[in-house]
Amino acid sequence: MCVLCCCLISVNSLAQDNFSRYFNLERIRLIDIQDHEELPFQWNMTGPIQAAMNEGLNNIHEGLFDKAVLNFDDVIKQEPSFQAAWYYRGVSYKKQFKFKESKESLLKAIRINKKVPQPRLELGEIYQVEKNWDKAIDEFDQIIIDNKNYVKGFYARGLVEVERGKDITALRMFLKCEDIDKTFAPRYHGAWPPGSQGAQRRH
Repeated sequence: MCVLCCCLISVNSLAQDNFSRYFNLERIRLIDIQDHEELPFQWNMTGPIQAAMNEGLNNIHEGLFDKAVLNFDDVIKQEPSFQAAWYYRGVSYKKQFKFKESKESLLKAIRINKKVPQPRLELGEIYQVEKNWDKAIDEFDQIIIDNKNYVKGFYARGLVEVERGKDITALRMFLKCEDIDKTFAPRYHGAWPPGSQGAQRRH
């Protein structure tokens, strides 16, 4: 075996060892369709819009996703450029596994403001569930470009690599999460096994 091949095997073995030392793949929660990121917005809209938004968010919380879609439709009719309404409309469809409709709403939210990370994060997760890795990576990479300190962009990117079996890249992304925010742990998602070097690293 050539020296170069031996070196590559050694490097890959070391990376795999580091990955397993920091992370327990069986405990990493990958994609939860029922989860979503909150999108902050200003409550300075007119009374009817504010009421419809509030009711829509409450309906998401109660699991009444069809009703939530109707609420956000009411908002969009009155304020077509209100990004949060398109975003939460997409979230409501996503939670029902209506990915086509969800993607349409999330893409509209992205067009309104391309640098807001939450719509891309939700869209990337749908692509990930569909195993459309390239499109998922495109969305997460754009989040990282636009929001260099948005830790969940790096974490989502790492999860794609876990699913693709690219542990070295996943490790790099997960450790970047810790570099950005010491309080954000993949342990939050079950990835830091108790007593592991990953868990010990933050004490």
